[in-house]
Amino acid sequence: MKKTILLVIASLILGTCAGTPPRAAPERSVPPDATGTSWSDLLDELIVRYHVDSSRVLVTGLSMGGEAAIKFAVSFPEFVAATAPLAVADPRFEPRLQLEGFEVLTRPYSVAAGIPFYYVSEGQDVIMPLEAVKQIVAAMKKGGIEVTWKLYPDSGHDVWTDTYSDPAFYQWLLSRPKRERRSSTSTTRAV
Repeated sequence: MKKTILLVIASLILGTCAGTPPRAAPERSVPPDATGTSWSDLLDELIVRYHVDSSRVLVTGLSMGGEAAIKFAVSFPEFVAATAPLAVADPRFEPRLQLEGFEVLTRPYSVAAGIPFYYVSEGQDVIMPLEAVKQIVAAMKKGGIEVTWKLYPDSGHDVWTDTYSDPAFYQWLLSRPKRERRSSTSTTRAV
């Protein structure tokens, strides 16, 4: 029997933890480790090994992990049924993040068109300014992405406590329709 997978991408997956500088998002040519295994090969292996329904891969992450979730969705849209980034800003829209070493996403949001996003942000976050978040949501919509935007107007950076304890969040994720898995070549469109 196939199962649904909820893949939580934490900042550690990208090698960004306290005391280390941020690294690039996963790209098709970058192996996740020294074994030479690509990200797509790794996900293919997980799907087979754990009998995952490959049409129901759900991606979420918080803060830097939310940035990773977005980058994963635009790098591997053939794997992703829905994405839920929390408390995240794209360095394209927040220059301070670029100054801190965050790499700008070079792939357009349009490569993830057809993947619904549940974007959660906060109104009082000094790390991820609301104006930058508004620009991201507008850019996603312009790229053809269906965005459900949840704003906690009085919250600071920690929106995950409320979000990950909210049954409606999981209902949204699990209600995303199954999708036919696109071939890997669908992500090789020009940027």
